[in-house]
Amino acid sequence: MNYCIKREFYDEVKDKPKIPRPPNAFMLYANENRKKMSQLYPTESNKDISKRLGNGWKSLNEDERKKFFEKARAIGLQHKKEYPGVHE
Repeated sequence: MNYCIKREFYDEVKDKPKIPRPPNAFMLYANENRKKMSQLYPTESNKDISKRLGNGWKSLNEDERKKFFEKARAIGLQHKKEYPGVHE
């Protein structure tokens, strides 16, 4: 199989600025709680903190999760307004 990419295409893609994806509900939760979690468990690695955040997310009730899903939806809509051609 040939995986060659035409040089012109590569240069065109390389020169475009990377547009970050909007965060999902879990990422909003994790970003909001990571600092608190790392203060509670200062000796734990980032990997262990991430596991704790995942468990915390799973333990949230539906109403608590819904708040994060609504924030993520609003951020996603704003992202579509700022970068209209990206979502097609």
